[in-house]
Amino acid sequence: MDQLENFVRSFEKVSDLEELNSVFKDICTQFQYVSCALISTSETVEEIKSDQTIGVISSQLTHWLTTQSQHLIRSLNTGSCPVYLKDVKSAIKSPNGFAIALGGSNYQRSIVLVEFGDEYTYELIEKVSWYWLIISHYALGALSRCTAKMSVNFTPREIECLRWVSKGKTSWEVSRILGVSERTVNFHIQNCMKKTNSVNRQQAVTKGLMGGII
Repeated sequence: MDQLENFVRSFEKVSDLEELNSVFKDICTQFQYVSCALISTSETVEEIKSDQTIGVISSQLTHWLTTQSQHLIRSLNTGSCPVYLKDVKSAIKSPNGFAIALGGSNYQRSIVLVEFGDEYTYELIEKVSWYWLIISHYALGALSRCTAKMSVNFTPREIECLRWVSKGKTSWEVSRILGVSERTVNFHIQNCMKKTNSVNRQQAVTKGLMGGII
């Protein structure tokens, strides 16, 4: 219980996304998890993207998400919590871990993913997951505090462009959807990157999702 209280205090002290990222990394290192991450995504998106991640995520889990995220989302949508990754689709080799879905605002959903080495038994993972059911809500609270500080004023068109990019659309595809030129779409995306101080469009999408802007 002392460790649980320490985790809670760590998340309560978080004041920005960088600190939140550090807390997840520290937990991952301390307990030798393979992955320990918080992913934010729109509830309307049917794919979980690992580039919208806080914390540590392994290459195996990243690859698994690219092919199985729709199955994971369906499992989460049934209300099961936590969802054990090996139960998502038994026909394929899945990471050894669990996922916990957390509510958010503006149709935003956050998912905690914890992955273990193969030596961890189902019973042990189940025990750890119950601790994370408590911890995750403090992590979501920390995320909410951090994103509340974002005072980015996007135009309606910028939000529209960034929302389509978050769904995996290219600038050309967005231009066809919105009936504007590809150059115009790139202009709006560049503005989004500047306003969020992002180095690329993926980072701008991540900040937009975590800030409840898109």
